[in-house]
Amino acid sequence: MDNMLEELNCPICLEFFTCPVILPCSHILCRSPCAERLFEQNFIRCPVCRDNCYVAGGIDVLPRVISLENIIERYQEEEDIEDEDDDGEGNTSIGGVPCQLCTSQHARRAKKSCMDCNASYCSNCLEITHPNREPFNQHTLVAPTRNPRPKVVQCSQHREVVNAYCVSCKMLACAVCVHAGVHQGHRLLPVDEAFQELRSSLEVSMKSTESSQEAAAEAVKSEEDQLKVYQEIAARRRQDIDEQCNSLIAFIEAKRRFFHSDLDLEEQGQVAAVRVAVNDHKKLTAESQSLVHYAKLVMKETDPASFLQIAGTINERLIKSCGRVEELHMPPVETEKMRTKILDLRKQKAIMKDMQYLTAPQSPAIDVTKCSRSSNCVILVLSKNSGYEVVDGYHVLYCAEGEETETPQVWF
Repeated sequence: MDNMLEELNCPICLEFFTCPVILPCSHILCRSPCAERLFEQNFIRCPVCRDNCYVAGGIDVLPRVISLENIIERYQEEEDIEDEDDDGEGNTSIGGVPCQLCTSQHARRAKKSCMDCNASYCSNCLEITHPNREPFNQHTLVAPTRNPRPKVVQCSQHREVVNAYCVSCKMLACAVCVHAGVHQGHRLLPVDEAFQELRSSLEVSMKSTESSQEAAAEAVKSEEDQLKVYQEIAARRRQDIDEQCNSLIAFIEAKRRFFHSDLDLEEQGQVAAVRVAVNDHKKLTAESQSLVHYAKLVMKETDPASFLQIAGTINERLIKSCGRVEELHMPPVETEKMRTKILDLRKQKAIMKDMQYLTAPQSPAIDVTKCSRSSNCVILVLSKNSGYEVVDGYHVLYCAEGEETETPQVWF
């Protein structure tokens, strides 16, 4: 039993839980002052498991353990009853009904209240004052209460028991007040009759108030339902905006990739042509330099016969190499063409700047000069309008001639 009682004690103050609250870690503390002292900026460190718990909203959002409160309350009530039955010496606790025969300093808790004596007694005093014989055994004993005898309402001026009610003044009156003419000309009713009348009026007012409350509750529920629908529509519209913006962004990204690809293709073609010409030029230049170097070595030959033997061939190769170098032309770098590839998005930016919510266009105008009909078909021709591109379709409403006030039929 003692081990079970320990479960009813707070791990901080070691007393019975007072307004117990449960932490996110499932341990329980007294709300005040134990849990309040541990809170620091929505964080509380559990003294049992040392877990640092975050509680959004602070201590006010921690749930109370009502069942544990009820267990502690029932246990304390049973303990008070057992203590009183065992020795009858239990002192009056706060909120209890004291014995009116005990001394005020050591008054014990009352066990019964006597309706005839208009007093409350503990077990010992009850045995002394109410022995089991007449007339005491005929007294009516009830559970302890501070006012055993029904309250008697008296007139504040004359200290007489009130027996009438002034409807005009809305106040109680005694016989002296009535005879003195205090309420002369007023509507006076006996207390019982006024009680029934006012009770009936109060019941009507209560029913009317309850009906008003029900109507108000229904209005609140309807408003909340409409607000819920409104929020759902807002969420769908927000999703639609995201989808359309993402689609527009995807389209812009595709266009950017297209323009990048166009520039890359133009650049690669230009770079490839220039690099081929440059490589050819470098190759011919290298060959020419080799021939010139070899010719310089031939020029150092002093023997005429040896010089003539190789100089002619070298001279022809030099002339031919010079011609090839002169004939080689470098392709032009089309810088101006690349400079003209400027993307102009001013119109698109202006359109995006003026983006607005979709507004329904006006009703279309029917071009009666182009409309026709047959026995089973009617052809309607609508006039052109700049706002019609946002319309997916129209509903045509029609009715018989002379029946314009009736509900029209719908034709798709």
